[in-house]
Amino acid sequence: TAVGAWILSFIVWRVVAISSIFAVVVMALAVQFGPYSMGLKNLFWVLSIFVVWTHRSNIKKLLAERKQAKINRANK
Repeated sequence: TAVGAWILSFIVWRVVAISSIFAVVVMALAVQFGPYSMGLKNLFWVLSIFVVWTHRSNIKKLLAERKQAKINRANK
C-alpha cells in the first residue's frame, strides 16, 4: 500500500519528499483502519510525524518554490 502510494505520488509530483510524506500517511491510515493493536497504530502515527518532521526543511523549500512559480507565472 505504502509503496504504491509512493510510486503514484512520485509519478504525479516528481518530488521524493512529497512522495515519502504521502506514503507514510497512507500507511498510517491503512494501519489505523485495519485490525491492528493500538500500540501498532500509535507507532505508525509516530513514524508519520517523524517523517514529516524530518522533511520539514524540504517542505519549506517546496512551498517557497511553488509560491515563487505562481508569482512568476502571474508576471508573464
